[in-house]
Amino acid sequence: MKKNVARNVTLKLRLHGRTALSLLVSKHGDASTAVWLRKSKIIGERAIDSTTVELTLPDWLARSEKLS
Repeated sequence: MKKNVARNVTLKLRLHGRTALSLLVSKHGDASTAVWLRKSKIIGERAIDSTTVELTLPDWLARSEKLS
């Protein structure tokens, strides 16, 4: 039987906005392609500067939002 092992990725993303529950981020700094990510789905967050964050999140989420 194959185990379902959770895989995570760490990405450097541009931060376009935030609320109490979500972050608005993009892969290449283009606000028109930015997506909202629920903070409850984010495993780790580290501010690099005021507009760039490093997020650790499940691989499936990064792929579904076209961030990886």
